[in-house]
Amino acid sequence: MIIPLCFFSLKGYFTIILFSPNKFKGIKMNKITFARIFGGVIILFVLAILISLFMGFRLFSSAGFIPPSLYGEWSNGLIALHNFSDFFIWASYLVIPIVLIKFANKRAHELPFPHLFWLFGLFIVACGTTHLIDIILFYEPVYRLSGVVKLFTAAASIGTVFALVKVIPSALFLKSPETMLIEINERKIVERQLREREKQLSDAQKIAMIGSWRWEIESDIVAWSDELYRIFGKPQNQPVNYESYIHSVHPDDRENTMEMIARAIQIKKPFDFFEKIIRPDGVVRILHSRGEVITDSEGKPIRMIGTCQDVTTAKEQEEELRRTKDELEIRVKERTQELLKINEELQKEIMERKKAIENTEAALREKEILIKEVHHRVKNNLQIISSLISLQSNQIKDKEMGHFFEQTKNRIKSIALVHEKLYKSRDLSSINCEEYLNELINNVYETIKTESSNVFLRIEIEKIFISIDFAISLALIINELASNSLKYAFPNNRKGQIYVSLKQEDEAKFILVLRDDGVGFTKEVNLNNTNTLGLRLVNVLVEQLGGTISVNNSKGTEYIITLSNLV
Repeated sequence: MIIPLCFFSLKGYFTIILFSPNKFKGIKMNKITFARIFGGVIILFVLAILISLFMGFRLFSSAGFIPPSLYGEWSNGLIALHNFSDFFIWASYLVIPIVLIKFANKRAHELPFPHLFWLFGLFIVACGTTHLIDIILFYEPVYRLSGVVKLFTAAASIGTVFALVKVIPSALFLKSPETMLIEINERKIVERQLREREKQLSDAQKIAMIGSWRWEIESDIVAWSDELYRIFGKPQNQPVNYESYIHSVHPDDRENTMEMIARAIQIKKPFDFFEKIIRPDGVVRILHSRGEVITDSEGKPIRMIGTCQDVTTAKEQEEELRRTKDELEIRVKERTQELLKINEELQKEIMERKKAIENTEAALREKEILIKEVHHRVKNNLQIISSLISLQSNQIKDKEMGHFFEQTKNRIKSIALVHEKLYKSRDLSSINCEEYLNELINNVYETIKTESSNVFLRIEIEKIFISIDFAISLALIINELASNSLKYAFPNNRKGQIYVSLKQEDEAKFILVLRDDGVGFTKEVNLNNTNTLGLRLVNVLVEQLGGTISVNNSKGTEYIITLSNLV
C-alpha cells in the first residue's frame, strides 16, 4: 500500500509538471520551454533511479519508519495547517520558475545573463519539491526519497551560489534603472533633434530645389531624397535604379550622362555637369548634377553619392539675359551710329556757335571800346566845358553871377566823374557807390575847403552798385547838399563836421543821410517852394529817383533821403 501510494503521489506530481503545463491559468509555455523543463525532470528521475539502485531499490520504501501523524499530539487542524501551507508553498515555487522562464524567453535578446533564469528555476522547483515531500511524509515516511530530494536541492542551491559569484563582477557593471532612464531620455532627445534636423534638411532641399541620392553600384540600389522625387515628378513609393534614372534623362543628354558616370567610376573622381530630364508629365527640367565615387579599402568603387539641383529657372533667366544682352548690343550699335551722326551735327553746330560767340565777343569788345571811348570823350568834353565856364567866370565882375558859374562848374565835374569811373571800370553798366561817392565828396571838399578849412568829413558809404543814370542823379544831389553845407553852415571859419552815409535797408530801399552841425537855416525850408536853384534841383532829382526827402534844422541841418530801385 505504501509503495503504490508513493508512486501514485509522485506520478501525480510529475503529471502536473510534465503533462499539464497549461493548467495554470494565464501561463503558456512554448515548446522550447516545455522541453527544457521536461529534460531537467527526466535527468532528475534518472538520477533518482540510480540512487535507488545504489540504495537497494528502497528509495520509495517506508520500512523501518513511522509516519509523523502516528506519534505526537497531531490534531486534524494542525495537520491541515502544515499540509495546506506546504502545498501553497510548493505551488508557488512551481509557478514562479515558469513565469521567470517565460519572461526570459521573450526578453532573451535583452537579458545580460539568461542562463541564470534557468538556474533559478531549477533551484526554486527543487525547494518547492521539499515542501511537497513534507506533505507525503505525514502519510508515507519515505525519508530516503526526502533525503535524495534535499540532496538535489542542496546541489541546485550550491550551483546557483557559484553562478551568482561568477556573474557578480560583470553584473556590477550593469547600469542602474535611473542611469538607463537618463540614457533613454537622452537618446530620445537626440532622436528628436535628429528628426528636426532631417526635417530642416528636407525643407532646405525643398527651398533650394536640391535633392540628394545614393547608388550602390554592385546591387544597383538607388536611394533618393524626397526633394529628388519631387524634381523628377515621381511618387516616393516608386523604386528607382540606374536604368530608370537614365530613362528619365532627355535623349539629347542621355549619352553624355552615361559617359560622365562611367568615366567618374573609372577614374574615381567627382563629376559635375548639366543635364535635361523629362518628367512623367512631359515637362523638361534642367539639372545641375554633382557626385563622387566611394571606394572600399582595396580601392574598388562600391557606391556613388551626389546631388541634383533644379536650375531650370536660373537657366531660363540666363537665356533671357543673354537674349536681352544681344538685343541691347544691337540697339547700342544702332544708337551708337545715330549718336555718331548726331555728334557730327553737334560738332558742326558747336563750331558755328563758337564762331558766332567769337564774333559776338569781338563785337562786344569793339562796343566796349567804343563805349569807353564815348565816356572818355564825354568826360573830356565836360572838362572842356568846365574850363570854359571857369574862364568865363573870371571875366565876370558880378559876384553873384560868378557864384552861379562856380556851381555849374561843380555840377559838370560831378557828371564828368561818373564818366571817368565808367571809363576805368570793367563793368560799363554799373558803378560802385563806395568808390565813386567817396571821391566825389572829397573833390567837393577840396574845392571849397579854403573857405571852411576847419570842417571835417565823416563818410560811411556801403558797397552798392548802381546804374549810370542813378549815379549821375545821386552825384548831383550829394554835390548840391555838400556844397551848401561847406559854404553856408560854417561861417567865420567855424569848426564843424559833415556826415554823409548811404545804406541799403532791404533789396529795394536805400537811405541817404547828409548832416552837418553848423548854424542851420534861419527859417524853416520848404523844398517844394524855394527860390534856391540848388535845393529845387535836389527836390526834382529825388522825385525822378522815386524817393522822398525830409529836412531837420533843429541842430544844424540834416537831409534824410529815402530812395528805391537804385540797382
